[in-house]
Amino acid sequence: MIQRIQTLYLLVALLIIESLFFVPLGEVVVETQNYKLMFNGFFQIIENSTELVQQTYALMILIPLIGLLNFVAIFLFKKRTLQLRITMYNTILMFSLSGMAVYVLYRAFSNYDAVILPNISIVFPVIAGILNYLAFRQIRKDDALVKSMNRIR
Repeated sequence: MIQRIQTLYLLVALLIIESLFFVPLGEVVVETQNYKLMFNGFFQIIENSTELVQQTYALMILIPLIGLLNFVAIFLFKKRTLQLRITMYNTILMFSLSGMAVYVLYRAFSNYDAVILPNISIVFPVIAGILNYLAFRQIRKDDALVKSMNRIR
């Protein structure tokens, strides 16, 4: 049901999370070498090409999982209690994804004298988490409305 506001919140959050597949989360400069953190690991930038240096399994698992849960939650409008649970768990996962990205970015090259440059995309999971929370509130409000209508009948 696209006309419900919570569906729009979930859809926008899904698009924000899925954009993380295409934008770097941050960059690290170690002496003369540049690395960028993508969803699947650190890539070394060599002239016009990139080479995978280190994989980040946590981000590689969390980002598609969060996207999948958000996609499933959109189509669970008839099962509001399940939609509520999935949305809240997904919100927690989104905030943990942002923390995990910051941790990976700052921890990967901690032994070196590195300059760490986080991109604005590192806050995308926080924005999506806020949208998921707003959707959670609207779903809960819908559920309360339906329950009150059942009481009246």
